[in-house]
Formats: sequence, C-alpha cells, structure tokens
Amino acid sequence: MLRLQKSIAILAIVTCASATRGGLIEGPIMTSDISGNSRWGIQFTALKTSWLRGFDYEVQDGIAGRVELHNITTPGMIFSNDHAAATDRVEYRGLSILLLAGQDYQLVGVDATTTNNNGRFAAYSNYGASASISDEIDVTTGVQNSGTNSGLWFSFRNVETEAVPEPGTLGLCALLTGAFYARRCWRRRKLA
Repeated sequence: MLRLQKSIAILAIVTCASATRGGLIEGPIMTSDISGNSRWGIQFTALKTSWLRGFDYEVQDGIAGRVELHNITTPGMIFSNDHAAATDRVEYRGLSILLLAGQDYQLVGVDATTTNNNGRFAAYSNYGASASISDEIDVTTGVQNSGTNSGLWFSFRNVETEAVPEPGTLGLCALLTGAFYARRCWRRRKLA
C-alpha cells in the first residue's frame, strides 16, 4: 500500500507541475536606439489560452515612457503602464494578463509626440523559427508606427508565459490530490 500511496503522490505532483509549465521567448539583444516613432514593439499570436507573466522592456538610458498591450483581434487595450526613466531595461514580472487562444496581440512602447522615444531594436529575420515561438505564443513580426516590420525586433525580451491548465488537467490534478489525501486519512484512522 505504501508503494501505491507514493505512486499517487508522484503522479499528482507531476500532473499539477506540468499543468503550469511556462514558456520563455528571449528575443535578440537590442543593438540600436529608436527615434522618430510613435509605436514600436512586437506582435504575437496566442497559441493556447495562457497568462502573460512578464517581460523585459529594453530602453534608452534616462528616458521615461509607456508600455501597452493591445488585443488586435477584438480591438482593445488590455494593459498600460507608465514607467520612470531607467537604465538599460524595465522589468515587468508577476503579471497575470490573460491571453486567449487564436487572438493576436501587440506589445508596444508608445510615444505620441515621436520626440521622446525610449525603445531599442535589432535586425531580425527569424520570425516563425523556434527562437520566436513558445508553447503558448508565436511572435510573428515587429510593430513600427501604424504598421508592422518583419525585419526588426523592437524593445521586448524575455517574454514569459504560462499555459492556463485545461479543465480536464485541473480535474485530474484535483482527483489525484484528493485520492492521496483520502488514502492518508484512511491510513491514520486505521492506525488509531
């Protein structure tokens, strides 16, 4: 029976841990400063319903700015944050922004005046390759002003996502955890 109890415990831990495994897209190292743009960033498609957990926003030294996330499939801004002047990067962690499977998003830096750009960019031609795809999202192109630019990657690195567990996985996790707890209670009662 002890072997069965250990097996159930291990299965519950593995199932629950795999249900929350996350993805990371590092992106290229930014080599150039942006100037004369009103919007810059990356566009991606959510491959699964998932959480956006964090990202690094590469900035020019000493310039404040704003970051926004827009759903472009069902138009609307779903995240906006003004940040203070920084050196090298602004780190966004601990986010819980829901991304819906099949929807397209733009994660952008914004400057309505086009005079206070604080982003950075790098030449990039590997959209669609494994370096721009995780289990949860596929970065499809760069965003520049009102259009896209498939030759550049703008400002955002270390994009972290985490899959939202499917209901069946959550049910199995709950069932295994409950079985482990019931077995433990039954055994304690039997010994008492």
